[in-house]
Amino acid sequence: MSTGNTAGGSEAEEKIKSQYPEQTGLELTTISCDSTDAETGKVFSCEATNEANVDLKIEGTVGEVDSDEDRFKFRWEVTGAVAAGDAYAEPALTELRSKGLEIESLACPDGIEIKKGTVVTCTATSPDGEERDAELTLTDGDGGFRITVK
Repeated sequence: MSTGNTAGGSEAEEKIKSQYPEQTGLELTTISCDSTDAETGKVFSCEATNEANVDLKIEGTVGEVDSDEDRFKFRWEVTGAVAAGDAYAEPALTELRSKGLEIESLACPDGIEIKKGTVVTCTATSPDGEERDAELTLTDGDGGFRITVK
């Protein structure tokens, strides 16, 4: 990547956007990165959204810098992910129905942090209109979950 004495920005956006699907199987629909000085160890931040409508925080760290060639290398990682409630409502509803529960609909709040141990209270509605709490617990940092109706 070319430095121009800064790292990050549009060049990092392009690189991350091309590498993200290789790691996750999902495309990024948006990404925006800030810039930092092109010095080893400097950090830049990005905000992105993937095609599953998950909002991501990404951190890039400048590695090797070759001033003579005006190039830099960096590594990046997803440091945070937040999903809309709809991202979990449909698969959780399918899970509840597979257990033989008669649930008409399931509504989960937005802003679900995708992190092992996150617990969210959703609302399960039966065919007769009765509403009950359903506890959605994330079982890993990749979005796995378990759901139980109270």
